[in-house]
Amino acid sequence: MKQINEYLQGGNTFKNEVRYSKSDWEKWKKATTEDVLVGNYEDDKDLELVYIPDHNDKKIEHIGTYNKKKEILWCDDIAFFGHEV
Repeated sequence: MKQINEYLQGGNTFKNEVRYSKSDWEKWKKATTEDVLVGNYEDDKDLELVYIPDHNDKKIEHIGTYNKKKEILWCDDIAFFGHEV
């Protein structure tokens, strides 16, 4: 899993950093399945972390981080979030 402290220190291990409006983010969250886990990062309430379970390995994978204040999404697969780069 990608570590959130990399983002807080300015690092980024995801391939994409894209502008993503709050309204689009809220629409995406409402449209997601129950297999997608979205929650706030405790140390920074502006960050929401996105995870999906890997049922084969019985682990969860960190697939994205959204900054609500800056309206930025970090991820590897932007198509998963309904957009294209």
